[in-house]
Amino acid sequence: ATDLWDQFNEVSVRVAAGKEFTTAVADFIHKRAAIERDYAKKLQTLCKSTEKESGTLGSGWQTVKEETENISKKHGDLGEFLTFQVEEPLLNFLKETKKPRSTLKEQGKKIIKDVQTAEAKEVSAKTAFEQARKKQDETKEEYERAAFTNQQSPAVEKLSKKMRADAKKSAMCDKKYSEAVDACRSLQDRFYDEEMPRILSEFQKMEETRLDRLKLVLQAYVELQRSVSPEILSACDKMNAVVSAINPSGDIQEFVQGKRSGAAHPDRCVYETYNAEQQRCVKTTTSSGGSSNTPAAVSSTPTASAPVSQPATQSRAAAASPKGISQCRGLFDYNTDDPNELSFKQGDIITVLQKDPSGWWQGELNGRIGVFPSVDWVEEIGSGGGAPAAAPAASSFPKCRALYDYQGDNQYELTIRAGDILTIEGNEEGWYSGKNQAGQFGRYPSNYVENI
Repeated sequence: ATDLWDQFNEVSVRVAAGKEFTTAVADFIHKRAAIERDYAKKLQTLCKSTEKESGTLGSGWQTVKEETENISKKHGDLGEFLTFQVEEPLLNFLKETKKPRSTLKEQGKKIIKDVQTAEAKEVSAKTAFEQARKKQDETKEEYERAAFTNQQSPAVEKLSKKMRADAKKSAMCDKKYSEAVDACRSLQDRFYDEEMPRILSEFQKMEETRLDRLKLVLQAYVELQRSVSPEILSACDKMNAVVSAINPSGDIQEFVQGKRSGAAHPDRCVYETYNAEQQRCVKTTTSSGGSSNTPAAVSSTPTASAPVSQPATQSRAAAASPKGISQCRGLFDYNTDDPNELSFKQGDIITVLQKDPSGWWQGELNGRIGVFPSVDWVEEIGSGGGAPAAAPAASSFPKCRALYDYQGDNQYELTIRAGDILTIEGNEEGWYSGKNQAGQFGRYPSNYVENI
């Protein structure tokens, strides 16, 4: 999230939307728990009827009422469990993060406003200094002309006093300009190197905690319903498959990716020397190509990048393909403008050259070398060596038969029908990936099929 240093408002909107969503989920659970308790109470009232019947019918009817009352108790328990195990953890999270969320938002707005104010003062002080210095130079030129023609003239003495006054004012404006630069630079250093990275990191931790908390309570919601009646197991399996696929880290990453502007930090202000010929302050170029004769602190702001062992993606068309340690297949399209990263399409076979513990691997595809995300984006299919090999034939993969219909939710999921024969080319947390008989590739839930 520190990549979003220039997107504070977008981050604030995301956090606020997350709070509203969490509140809505807690309200949903509250109402569902109330429904369960009300249903249980009505069932228990219904079971208190006193009608009687003799014989086997009477015994059967009594058993029906007893079992119905047992069911009502389970629904009553469900209502209580939903309150204590699902609703209250969400309400506690909202309560715990209310003040920190508000404080971080105000701190972010304040540091942004302070930097903008300091930058405006620096520009104003610079303009005032330029004007004062220009006036000083004009008075000096006028004095020198008058002194050359008549050294004893009162006008010369008057110009001399004016020149000294202009010089004094220019020096004062120069001092204010220098002080404004120092103050602005100090605030910029705080903003880029300390305050904004800290605020964004704390916002990210808060969002990760929120997503983790929601995942846990939704899993609890599913399991509590599963315990009430076997008839809802199929629905619980479907919900569990979706809840288990929640990935908190993948989301910040997608926001950051979606919201990251890619812009570099702007140049920080430096002291500019006044140039009499140009009648304005200009940057002084040093022999080493730098600017400003006032020493500038080196920025310590880290640049976020994927861990790589080579500086950039390079074309290897003319060279021999490097030997890989394994191969992997792209599960989704991955497009990037970063020259250090490797773009690939769903189904591409990538030769893996190096694996990094961070999850970013280095690989080769179509003669280009770069880094790419391995977690959730690719699946390994075997050892490497040389140029990428063709994908294994479909007949070499295990197969399964669809037990139920499943409608894919997006372009990466495979729509299946009961009876379809599918290949199993990948397995990840309750999801298989493979092809149907028409050759279409995608992900599908493993609990919808049986191996054959």
